Amino acid sequence: MVGSGHESTRRGKPPLARNILDELVQGTVVDGSRKRGRGRGRSQGGGRGRGQPTTERGQLSRATAEEVEEEQEVEREVEVGREMEVEREVEREMEDVEREMDMREERDMEEDEGHGGEEGTSQGASSSSSTRASYLRGASKLPKKPNNPDQRIVVRPYSDKSWEEIAVLGKECRPANGILGRLLKDNFPGMVQLPGDNHEGPAFTWHHYKAKVDGNRRSFAQRVKDEFWEYYKCKDGYEQVAEYVMEKACSKLVLDMHYEVRIQSVINYHFEHNNVKLVEGSARAKTLTKEEYMKVLPRWIVNEGLCWEKMVDKWCT
Repeated sequence: MVGSGHESTRRGKPPLARNILDELVQGTVVDGSRKRGRGRGRSQGGGRGRGQPTTERGQLSRATAEEVEEEQEVEREVEVGREMEVEREVEREMEDVEREMDMREERDMEEDEGHGGEEGTSQGASSSSSTRASYLRGASKLPKKPNNPDQRIVVRPYSDKSWEEIAVLGKECRPANGILGRLLKDNFPGMVQLPGDNHEGPAFTWHHYKAKVDGNRRSFAQRVKDEFWEYYKCKDGYEQVAEYVMEKACSKLVLDMHYEVRIQSVINYHFEHNNVKLVEGSARAKTLTKEEYMKVLPRWIVNEGLCWEKMVDKWCT
């Protein structure tokens, strides 16, 4: 997001953000789940309005009461659908910003290479075209870290899995989850043995990042968090909520990363070996053979050949 004033933020918050974040601040959410006690419905008890009936409802017939409950359930489903659509819209907005900034960086690189002459310009344009032809989503590389910690972009939780970047005049803001997704790839732990398991497997979940440690006895999950806060700083008063959002966001982004890398592999293979450009929709419905998948290792897993093979085996079985 690009700042257009002294301070620019997204307008309003989706209902999901208001509910979750308000409960976090009030201490009614612990470790990602709500405390037990009074339910979300209008009656007493721990359920969603299914405790002791109120005096008004007690006067209704059984059939009428069931109709009321059905209507309330439909209303809840509609509300959940609206909240999910708001989240999807936010994600699409962040992806559009990431694409625009990546393309701008590519154009800048082309101009730098073009100073060497027309041949250099042609080669740069060809390379850029190749990159864009097989591009799917997410940050292709990390931006330069701020030289001064005070220059970090301020963020605060926007929903239970996303952030709101507070932009200052003249300063560009990359979507925080875009940077977080790139850090998850750059710190991919490869093969991991979870506690209680007898064998190693690919790091398919955020739990795998927590389970594996590096030479400094720091978990790969902590590495991701530490590097994230080298780019951003949390708005004062939101630190506890930010930790909750970080956990939820990373859990989702790791799953998204594995879902998207198969589609990206299909796009890359057809472009590099068949000279065919595929869009995400058509690539999603296609599959490759194991031998074909092994020819298009993503850059973030290029040193983890065995891990990539295990991932491919899962897709092919």
